Amino acid sequence: MQKIKRTAGLSRNCRGYTLVETAVALSIMGSMLLSVNMFMKPMTDLWSLKIFQDDFQQESRLALMRLMRELSQIKDPASVLIAESHRIQFQNAASQTITYRLDGTQILRNNRTLAKNVGEFTLSYFDKDHAALASPLVNPASTNIYRISATVRTDQGGRSVTARSQVRPRNLFG
Repeated sequence: MQKIKRTAGLSRNCRGYTLVETAVALSIMGSMLLSVNMFMKPMTDLWSLKIFQDDFQQESRLALMRLMRELSQIKDPASVLIAESHRIQFQNAASQTITYRLDGTQILRNNRTLAKNVGEFTLSYFDKDHAALASPLVNPASTNIYRISATVRTDQGGRSVTARSQVRPRNLFG
């Protein structure tokens, strides 16, 4: 009868990892993670900056689009109440009085903030012959404004975005 040799644990052919092998594997994995992190950090910062810029540009564009949409709906030639370079007041087709003005670094619509961090808000007025009007006629007389141009520049974080647009109010000079 043969004796069966019993071994406790692993056989001699099956070895585990030594402490040195484990330390080398961990250091290689750590250096790989460090290099991935060094690549990913600038990418995430760049992505965050792009999102910030998009939000920043969108605020000035939305303010200008709303202004232009409402200016296109001026009720009639006698509905322009104030026409200055940083402020306009008019009545829309529903006879609501609307005021846009620059207050410090904010554009206000009827005393509610429409855009913040505004560096420039300029309104320019033109007559039917496309000549600039320094002092347009306003209510109670009929206005001589035929076209309105607006510029909005927002500044934030050392960057600025300028948006320009113009509109010919549909109810002026039919």
